[in-house]
Amino acid sequence: ISSILNKKYGISVFFIFRKLKTREQKELDFEQRQSELQNRIVLLDKNAKRCLEKSPVIILIDDVFTTGATANYCSSLMLRFGFKKIIILTLALD
Repeated sequence: ISSILNKKYGISVFFIFRKLKTREQKELDFEQRQSELQNRIVLLDKNAKRCLEKSPVIILIDDVFTTGATANYCSSLMLRFGFKKIIILTLALD
């Protein structure tokens, strides 16, 4: 999806997160997922800075939306970093 957004529509793509090993989240509720994500998803400052210099508005692409915990957590990291508007694009609902 990111390469299509870039090639077809000229939207810049930045990979600004690194995810460390986490437990399988399928069976966890929202609070458990939020707890699991703490310090397991890391904002890559250098890439985020380049992205923010390009635009304060970002499209966050997530594969599956179950409880919204991942999108919520990533959005909170981006808002604290200085992004002004986050649009969430999800491929599937569970």
